[in-house]
Amino acid sequence: MKNWFRKQAIKMGLRKIKRPVGKVNYDIIKKIAIVASVNNTQQYKQLLNVVSELQKSNKKVTAIVYLDQKVISADYAVSENVIIVKKDEFNWFGKPKSVFVTDFLKNEFDLLFEFDLDNLYAVEYTVALCLSKTKVGSTKGNVKYLDLMIEQEQLSIQMLFAELLRYLNMMNN
Repeated sequence: MKNWFRKQAIKMGLRKIKRPVGKVNYDIIKKIAIVASVNNTQQYKQLLNVVSELQKSNKKVTAIVYLDQKVISADYAVSENVIIVKKDEFNWFGKPKSVFVTDFLKNEFDLLFEFDLDNLYAVEYTVALCLSKTKVGSTKGNVKYLDLMIEQEQLSIQMLFAELLRYLNMMNN
């Protein structure tokens, strides 16, 4: 029953939006979205490194990080471009109810990176409804809404980012 409601929520959301689909040249993109789930501070720090690396390349980055926790420890450093969404900010079937997520979904992006290490419905929902021209991520999460997927045995945010970046640059040539 819960899965049926989840699928219906995404279907209804997709009917309301018009996603701008297109090939992205990584060298000229300006706005990047990151949607991720993390389990620990090490993964969170890897994500912050990815955000920092993208910002050094003069990209405007907005990231949403889903934590499967109700309380955020002090180890999760606050960053102005990273929105942390806790477990208690989901409704009963896993849809994010945060105002920040709603605002995020109203923005258009050139590229979306999906780092879903936990296969969370909240990540699937956000990726599905995000207005991004190109969506990239791993085959570990829900691939239904991605344009480019990378399969990796050892899955870390840093390694996945490096592989996705490599393939995006290959597509430019």
